[in-house]
Amino acid sequence: MEIIAPVAGASSSSQVKYPLKNTEVYRPGQTTVDANGKKITTTGQVFNALYNGTYAEAIEIKNTKLRTPNDQNYLKTLMYQAGLYGNKQEFQTAFWSTADTAAFADLLKEANSAGGYSWEEMTQVYQQGGMAGQDKTQVQKSFNISDPKTANAIIDTAGRALLGRDMSAAEKARLRGALTAAEEANPSISTTTQQGSSYTTRTTGGLDMAGKGEVIQESIMKDEELLPEAINNQLNGYGDIIARLAAGQ
Repeated sequence: MEIIAPVAGASSSSQVKYPLKNTEVYRPGQTTVDANGKKITTTGQVFNALYNGTYAEAIEIKNTKLRTPNDQNYLKTLMYQAGLYGNKQEFQTAFWSTADTAAFADLLKEANSAGGYSWEEMTQVYQQGGMAGQDKTQVQKSFNISDPKTANAIIDTAGRALLGRDMSAAEKARLRGALTAAEEANPSISTTTQQGSSYTTRTTGGLDMAGKGEVIQESIMKDEELLPEAINNQLNGYGDIIARLAAGQ
């Protein structure tokens, strides 16, 4: 199960994977200045993405929230300024076209990618010129949580190495909890920077299979019930090695 947070937003012509509705997305913190000139710094938080960015979803919102031509044309103007239309010819104010639906669907995706914003909040961003023609940097936080089958395989491998046996169902349940906690505490953080139409991504963190195995081994050595058995098994192994050396094997 993978939980995806935002990748830099862009128009539908780009090859960018957007987070979907109810996916957890990370909204980076920022510093703003209030009316008195005081700096206010907010920390980053995790929010739920609000949209799937489909044409049907865009049409539904348009029909319920943007009923008047004035409201629709105002939104179209902001979307055009934000570069969500493929070309100038697609932008017109006579009626709501397929190009308008496509641009609005992209706005919904951008709202997700910005960190779980509503479409109304994104129009405020566009109104302020915060995304039009500017480079963008977004953070993607993904949690690679092992499914029970994979977790059990990792646990059995570590159990055989430290205990010389497979783990019981109760032991696996305890260790799966420790593995999940470690996976949740060690997400992969990908920073995607958009410069014009180019994207660069740098990924850090996360647990690979070797790291997950180390988590289970450490958990076994911290488990009050399993630690004595693990130590005895290791001592017996050392005894076997010493005996073979003494026998000249």
